[in-house]
Amino acid sequence: MAHRSHRPTLLSFGALIARRRLMANLSTEELADAVGVSQSLISRIENGHREPRLEIIMMLNNVLNISDSIVNYLKTGEFGK
Repeated sequence: MAHRSHRPTLLSFGALIARRRLMANLSTEELADAVGVSQSLISRIENGHREPRLEIIMMLNNVLNISDSIVNYLKTGEFGK
């Protein structure tokens, strides 16, 4: 049986970002401006084609209010540490 990782996939992280962006009524361009990155980077993250650096994840957290537990999970693969 193949080993399955408990870490989130890039696509699931991208879907989370897209969902939160839409909930905040932001376009990809508006989110990119708020985070200080290009619109194409936001698009690649949302589509699962790019893994953002931790610094960008933290900036996305600041803009989209992703809970600290989700950010921690993305950093460590575990909740509550």
